[in-house]
Amino acid sequence: AAVTDAGAVCLFRMALDQGDTVTFGLACDNGDAFTVGLEDLMRNRTKYVESNKGKCEFTFSENKKSEYVFFVKTNSDTEGESIHITGDIIVQ
Repeated sequence: AAVTDAGAVCLFRMALDQGDTVTFGLACDNGDAFTVGLEDLMRNRTKYVESNKGKCEFTFSENKKSEYVFFVKTNSDTEGESIHITGDIIVQ
């Protein structure tokens, strides 16, 4: 995975059509705080949600066709350390 300028790890890049939804169901094994989201590359916009007690469940709905980067970023003071996040990302 590539690390962005903002310190986020890019999970994958994908084109979404109008009406597509992306559902994140993720958890960190030690309860660290993290942010998960999508960056719209064509409109330079970012949508994100922060975890609560190391867990995050959220559905994004897109209203325009565009190219997106899906990312996760730690919010904890874990500089130089890694965090372990597991779960599902469903694109429909």
